[in-house]
Amino acid sequence: MAESLLVNTIIPLMLALSIISTKQSNDQNYTRMRTTILFISSGDGERAMINSQIIRELDTLLTIPALIEYIHQLLVSFDESFEYAFGPTPMYSLSKLLLNKATILLNDELCKQNLLEHMRVVACCPGNFVSPMSTEEELQDSEHVLDVMTAANFIYNIA
Repeated sequence: MAESLLVNTIIPLMLALSIISTKQSNDQNYTRMRTTILFISSGDGERAMINSQIIRELDTLLTIPALIEYIHQLLVSFDESFEYAFGPTPMYSLSKLLLNKATILLNDELCKQNLLEHMRVVACCPGNFVSPMSTEEELQDSEHVLDVMTAANFIYNIA
């Protein structure tokens, strides 16, 4: 569980917070360049894939500090017998749902600070894409393989 949360949720969230903080402190004129932080999420992180108790708990989280504390509590109270999510990769699904929640909360915070027109956080679920975790089968299915930079450029151009 810890590895999935670290790679898919905690590190992206900490990087985003660092980027936002750096931009706020170093850029007095936000209009010079719009900043877009792009998270690569997954359809496996859909709410329908997650235990309803987790969904109810997540719905009560309204701030990034509350989300970080929730993730910490998940890690320290991990219960192998509890079904956090459904499907073949429950911890991956949970970590991507938490990333999606972080996306919402980061944008809420930017909105409260009147910064949303200058910075934004988006998450996309590009389907299979080329990565070190790609299986041979996924790589052979070229019709469905999207490289991350193509996804990022697509999001950047439409958002």
